[in-house]
Amino acid sequence: MLKNYRPVSNIPFISKVIERVVTKQLTNYICEYNLGDRSQSAYKCGHSTETALLKVKSDIDMALDNGDGVILVLLDLSAAFDTVDHLILYNRLENMFGIKGTALQFFISYLVDRYQQVQINEVISERIQLETGVPQGSVLGPLLFLCYMRPLALLIEKHGVMYHGYADDTQLYIRFTRNSEQSLKIAMTKMEACIENIKEWMLSNKLKLNEEKTEFLIISTNHFFKCSDQLPKLLIGQTYIPSALGARNLGVYFDREMNLHSHISTTIKSLYFHLRTIGKIRRYFNRETCRTVVAALVTSRLDYCNSLLSTVHKKEIHRLQMVQNNAARLVDRRRGREGIHLLLNELHWLPVYLRINYKLCLFAYKILNNNITSPDYLNESVQIYRPSRTLRSSNDSNMLTCPRSKSARGYNSFCVRTPNIWNSLPGVVRDSPNIMIFKKQLKTFLFKQCII
Repeated sequence: MLKNYRPVSNIPFISKVIERVVTKQLTNYICEYNLGDRSQSAYKCGHSTETALLKVKSDIDMALDNGDGVILVLLDLSAAFDTVDHLILYNRLENMFGIKGTALQFFISYLVDRYQQVQINEVISERIQLETGVPQGSVLGPLLFLCYMRPLALLIEKHGVMYHGYADDTQLYIRFTRNSEQSLKIAMTKMEACIENIKEWMLSNKLKLNEEKTEFLIISTNHFFKCSDQLPKLLIGQTYIPSALGARNLGVYFDREMNLHSHISTTIKSLYFHLRTIGKIRRYFNRETCRTVVAALVTSRLDYCNSLLSTVHKKEIHRLQMVQNNAARLVDRRRGREGIHLLLNELHWLPVYLRINYKLCLFAYKILNNNITSPDYLNESVQIYRPSRTLRSSNDSNMLTCPRSKSARGYNSFCVRTPNIWNSLPGVVRDSPNIMIFKKQLKTFLFKQCII
């Protein structure tokens, strides 16, 4: 058990309530003066691992649709939250974010004179002063970490490399022309120069890049890999990292063809494990209790980042649908395949492919309604449809522009498929006054589609 002691200085005690208030004020201050990193999705309202992955995957899908390939590097930092240098953080808050005077003294008081000790049974260790790091598990600590990491985004942008961050997880990616070896070499050189600069910056800021856990993928088509005799290796320091077949990225398994087959297989394996476990104790549950347990352990996992599955093949969606069907039969204690559509309707469960459409429409509604927080990088990926002239009989309100695509992958990507699905909704659903009414009307509309 860890015991953290509050700092003793001008402000003797900082309660959790004050910490939350300061966190909210600091967040509003950063947003108002546009001081934060737009490509950082951690600890922000309306941002999540799903929105971060959706942005990265959408960029990769459009690159593949245009006939290009993508180099993706997933950086790994060692104990990033624990190695934050307090003096560097104070200087950054003052010089980069303009926090001075009493406000700066508050943050100094928040971080200095912190101690930690460990208790095992009745034995308690000596107190050790924490000279570096931000308090993990706190409300304000992670936000201070993002302030500490802010210059890293500016450094990456200078190299012309696209990036996205989630806390200490940073993704770097750059496009290259698929049929040009020279283009691949240039892209690799840019990526290596960027990573080398990142490594130098981290050393000067008391952070450490873990080269052994850093993963590297070349994403392209199956034809590209068949025609390539030997894929280049990524040089980081003195270490050569070979291109991997796939890598786990914020809970989703990205493979080198971006078909998400391995991710779906891993998800199905995990879901069937939970279903078998629930099945062993099913007789002790009533129907509603079992439904709740399945929703917590199975449905939630089935819905995690399901908006990324819009580009996968129908066969893969069918594999996930079989898991949902088995979960429904477990709840209702039925056997066989008869009446599965009626059973899903009784449980009020949308089929898997409609759950994906539901999630995409939900993102579209948040983007179109400015009163609901939505990431800027998703807002920029779709555009509001503005007709050249308005007719009284037209139903063009709250519609999105549908971009053109060159392939099925591009058509099913977020920035193309979302406008198509959204525009197919009835006007009464698109014009819902608030998000709760929208969810209700959208689900009703999708259920009618399912019955038909």
